[in-house]
Amino acid sequence: MLEIILIIGLCKSLGKMLRAKGRNPVWMQVMLVVCWIIGEFMGGAVGGLVNIIQNGEGAPLGFGVYLFAIAGAALGAGLTFFIAYLLPDDNSEPHPDPFDDAQSGRRLDPNNPYAS
Repeated sequence: MLEIILIIGLCKSLGKMLRAKGRNPVWMQVMLVVCWIIGEFMGGAVGGLVNIIQNGEGAPLGFGVYLFAIAGAALGAGLTFFIAYLLPDDNSEPHPDPFDDAQSGRRLDPNNPYAS
């Protein structure tokens, strides 16, 4: 449960950083969650292998494996933040709203009762 709260907080922080750069944060937030999960599984696998190498095949998996898993998740999240940090600011013109007649350049006919 605490990890979920942490991931939500990280997504909000990442979204704030990307919005300040003028970018849509949704895909990077999805990437954060995916990298967290993949990093956690990979870290747990590495921790399990280290545990087997040190203690033999019959050894129970302990707290050290969980620490490896959390370290892997942190590396995955850190990678996402690093990539987001490297993204340049989006200084392009804002995309015009296709439903806004003033931005689209269309002229409304004042004699047409259906033009709004």
